[in-house]
Formats: sequence, C-alpha cells, structure tokens
Amino acid sequence: MKDDLFKPRHIRLAWALAGALLGAIFFLWLYGIRVLDPTNVEWLLKENGDPGQHYLGWEFYRSSAWDFPYLGMSYDVIYPHRTSVVYSDSIPLFALFFKLLDPLLGPRFQYLGIWGLLCFVLQGYFSQRIVARVGGADLREASRFAMPSTLLGVCLFLLFPALTIRMFGHTALAGNWLILIVLWIFFDAEKKMQTLPKACLVWGGVGILAAGFHLYYLAMIGMVLVGVAVQQLLRRRGGALALLPIVSYCATALVELFVWGAFASNFADSEGLPYMYAADLAGLFIPQFSDTFETNIFVGPGVLLLIGVVLASFLYWKVKHKGVSFWKQYSTWIIPSIVISVLSLLASVSPTVTLAGKTLFTVPLPEWFIRFWGMFASCARLAWVAEYLLLALLCACVFRFCTLKLAMLILALCAAVQAGWQADRLIGIHNRYRDENTYHYATSLQDSSWNDLAQCGKIEHISFASFNVDTPAFWDFALLAADNDWTVNSFYLAHMNRRTASLTLLSELDALKPQTLYVFLGIDEIRTVNIPLHYYRVDGYLVGSLEELPLQDVEPTVSVSIGLDKILNQDHKQPQRGENGEIMLAAGESVSGPVETIFPGRYTVTVEGSGLDHTYIYSGWHYEKDPYQQLEITFLEGTAQKMIFEFYAYSIMEGWDVSIHTLDDTPVTIESISIEANGV
Repeated sequence: MKDDLFKPRHIRLAWALAGALLGAIFFLWLYGIRVLDPTNVEWLLKENGDPGQHYLGWEFYRSSAWDFPYLGMSYDVIYPHRTSVVYSDSIPLFALFFKLLDPLLGPRFQYLGIWGLLCFVLQGYFSQRIVARVGGADLREASRFAMPSTLLGVCLFLLFPALTIRMFGHTALAGNWLILIVLWIFFDAEKKMQTLPKACLVWGGVGILAAGFHLYYLAMIGMVLVGVAVQQLLRRRGGALALLPIVSYCATALVELFVWGAFASNFADSEGLPYMYAADLAGLFIPQFSDTFETNIFVGPGVLLLIGVVLASFLYWKVKHKGVSFWKQYSTWIIPSIVISVLSLLASVSPTVTLAGKTLFTVPLPEWFIRFWGMFASCARLAWVAEYLLLALLCACVFRFCTLKLAMLILALCAAVQAGWQADRLIGIHNRYRDENTYHYATSLQDSSWNDLAQCGKIEHISFASFNVDTPAFWDFALLAADNDWTVNSFYLAHMNRRTASLTLLSELDALKPQTLYVFLGIDEIRTVNIPLHYYRVDGYLVGSLEELPLQDVEPTVSVSIGLDKILNQDHKQPQRGENGEIMLAAGESVSGPVETIFPGRYTVTVEGSGLDHTYIYSGWHYEKDPYQQLEITFLEGTAQKMIFEFYAYSIMEGWDVSIHTLDDTPVTIESISIEANGV
C-alpha cells in the first residue's frame, strides 16, 4: 500500500505513542514506581521462587567470567557445570547489556522493573498500531475521531490476562508485545515486506528479539511467520518472499542461542520434560475450566461479549451488503489467520486434543518430535497467539461493520466488562505494591557469623547436599553466595529435570573439596553421619567444611525431626491443628509429607502421638507425574503412642513421603515425625 492512502506519519505515530502512554499509566497504577528502582531488589526476593530465580540468575551471570564465544554462559550458578543465562529466565538481552555496564552498577542491581514498564509501554504501542491498521482508522479517508477510538481497543489488549498474571511471576513471559509486533507485521506485510532483503532483515531482527527474551516466543512467533508465508503465496509474491524470511528468522535465532550458550550447557535438560501442561479447547471460553495456573487460557468475559457483538454485527452487515463478498475482500487475512490459529491451538493442547475433558483425537507424531516439543512443556501458553489474533480480528470487525460511535460504545463496554472481571486481582496487585512490607526482605541468615565467614577468605563455594529449592532457606543461601561472588552447586533453572539435578548432586559429598561450605537443609542433615567435616550450626542451619572456620563446632546429626508444617492433608492443604501445632485427624482423614529427596541407604521413621494404632501408615515416593511407588517397610514398634518402621532405599528417591490414614472414627493426633539414618 502507498503511504498516501494513510493519515500522515506523525499523526499515526502520535496515537501509537498515546497507546504506549496508556500502557505506562496502567503499569504505574498496578505496580507503582518503587519497582523501577534498580537498587531495590528486596521485593524480588520476598517471594523466593520465580522472581528470586530471575534476579539471582542475573547476579550469578553478572559475576561469572566471560566465556567466549558463549557470551551467555555461567559457571557460577551450578558449579562446576556450565549453564546459560537463557535457562534462568533472566531476560538474556537485558542481562548481557547490564553485564557490560557492570563496573558502573551497585552491589545489588535489578532491571526487572524496567522490563515490566517496557512491556506495558510496548503492549500499548503495538496494540494501537494493530487496531488502527485492522480497523482502517489509520486510513486517510477515516474520520478524525477514528484514531482516538483505537485507544479503547488498546484497553482490551492491556487487560489480556497473561500480561498481568505473568508480570513479576514468569517475568520474561510478560513480553506479550513480541506477539503483537509480529501480528502488526502480519496485518501490514504488504507494506513492510515489499522486497526480499527488507523481509529477511525484518524477520532476522525478530529472531534476535525472540531468542533474546524467552524461548517460548520462538515458537509463538514462528507460527505467525508461517501465516505470513501463506499470505505472501496467496498474494502471488513468489516462493522466495514466503520462505527465505523463515530461513532468516531461524538462522538469526539459532546463531544467537549458540552465542548465549544454550546448546553448550551441560546441565539443563535439552530434551524437555516428560509431560506437558496442555490446554483444553473449552478453556478458551469457559472461565476457570482449568484449575491450574499453567493451563488456564480463558480469554475473559469482555472478549466473549465482543465475540457475540461481532457475530451479530456481521450478520447485519451481510444483510445490508448482499452484493459484497466478504471472503473475496479479506481472504488474504482470513486464510493465513486460520493457519496461525490452528497451529497455535494445536500446539497448546499437545498431541492429544481435548474438548471439555473429552479426547477428540490424537495427532500421530514421531517420538523424536514429541521429545523436541517437550521443551515447550507448558504448551498451553502457546494459545496466546490465537487469542491475540482473535482479539485483533474482533476489533477489525467492530470498526468495519459498525458506525464509529457504535464501535466506541461496544469497545468501551467490553473493556469495562473485562476490567470488572479482573477487578479483585488487579486491585490486589495495586495494593500489594503499595504495601511497605513488599519492599522489606528479611533473610533467615541473621547471625553476624555469616559476615565473619565472608571476610575470612576460606569459602569460595556453597554446596547443597541435595536439590531442595522448595524452601526459603535455599534462596537465602543462594543470595549469600551471590552477594559474596561465591559459586553454588544447585539452582532452579528452566528446562531442568529435578531427578537429574539430584543425581548430579549425589557425588558432591563423595569428593569433598576445600574452600567449600556444605549446607544441609532439613532432612539432608541425616547425610552427615558418615561425612568427615567440621560441623557448625548457625541460625539453626547445619553447615560443614573441610577447614576449620571461625564458628562454634557441633556434632553431626543422625536423626532429624520432620516439620509438621510439611505434612498436608489429602487436598494438599494444612490439616486441623491443636494448640501446640499437633495434627488432629478425624474419621476418613489422611495426611502425607514431607516430599523430600532420599538417598540410597537404610532409614528408620518414628511417628509419635495418640490413637496411632487406629491408622494405616505407609511410605513411598513419586517424581513429578510418575506413578506413586510404595516402599516395602518393616514395623519395629506399633502402639497407640508410637509407630516405628524401617525401610531401605536402593536408589535416589525424589518426592519421598510418609502417609497416615485413619481407619475408623477414633481421634488421632500426630505430635512428631522423625527420620534416622542407619548407614546412609
């Protein structure tokens, strides 16, 4: 299309910037300005888990030596293995940029707040460009009020659930604007891909962005690129203009991933997980159809209302314009849109396609492809492409089938419904980031001995006895290491297998190393019985070292009390408790826990309380979604007050627990559970 068909460039840019401003205002209302302070990291550490992973992943990468040609490689985070900053979800392009500026930065520095603001700004910018383009508001012949009305469409894009749900959770995934930028190219490909060199340059640049922010966007953007290729073929612009941009996109992305060290990492699980968080097609239109965070893809009631209005408007438009072929007029948008949507939805549901819990069919795929696709194990999020495309097309229909005043009314109403549906959650986010407590993080490592340890020069590495990231203490020790430029042997990464991690750490205590602080968290303390170290207990944590440290010696532990807070009921919630924290069980109730890693050896478990002779007790383990494996146990004592049993672990067990079920209506109390190592 020629530029003289459009409104002047400065007007189009001005309204796109207005969309960006709207995004910035929404972000600041939700999260405030304190998250933008690069020296304020405590709000990221507050929740441990993902935000802490993203921040600490960057800190370990920042302190790691350069490893050419792998600019994204780090040996510090799972020493002595090497892994890439790609797998800590620390937004690689930002991590590299700020690593280059490291001498100018303070001891603690975060860029995740800046990234968050950028995501909302670009979400507003590109959604306005899309709505203006698909709705024809940017055409010279359109009313002067058409461009302002596009901001109502922007509101719907800013209220897209994945944006606010992922922000500062799976932070890199909040870059939904990456999907919007390629949809903008798709809807305006005739103008933006006029020549082959320009098309290859554009998609090569998009490949750099996708590989530089989050791997899932490589797949999402690739689906849109296939649609653009189909569009070019429909317009008879030649096979080269359809296919070579795909080659350019893949080439730049692969080269960048090579530079990040994504293929050279010798720790991350490159084959993906053995299962998928897949979507159900009904979840698109049924609220809370899925009860899990990863598989919930509901578009929202505002979008559902918009679908209904558009269908009614389309029928009215068809009656009014009987002689006009809608298909012929818009086929170069419709057919590629169908291709993109089918690819997106099929990818999101995994090889088994389900609707309302019923299997429709299974796509016969070779095993190697399923293993490859396992890298995108949380595949439900791949439906975002189809959802954003649907929203863009709905906005197009509203503007093209309705009068401008009616279109504005419809979009305003749908945006209000979408906002009302999310009001409680959005207000909760707003209040949380205005709460002073959000910005105060208190590590459990409060003793001044940790500072003495950091200054004595005898420690360069922290070694955890097992992969146990589900405890706040893990993140406290990881922060201690990051603050002192020490390496660590354990860390949570994307595309990693917990079982692989546990097996990797199994040899850590078989070859003891100098200048290493060995950390034994919780049940790991029982491993100390046969390990010749100097042991110390600080802030309640048991640590050891080959060298003597400026700390108070203690004896190693052979028996560990399992915290009753780790024992949950059959609904994975805290059971009823007595005044002293003991667990109270009524008829038909059961509890289990603590879901820990057990290494090969013989163990004795003691359960104390009352009414225990009216319970059924067993022990076992299961990893992720593997079937539960029940252990063969031998009871050594069984009374109402005490149950003692013994078992032998022949291999490492990830997810070990003890299960206690009531047999009748006799009240049962559990006062303590302990485990003892007998020759681990």
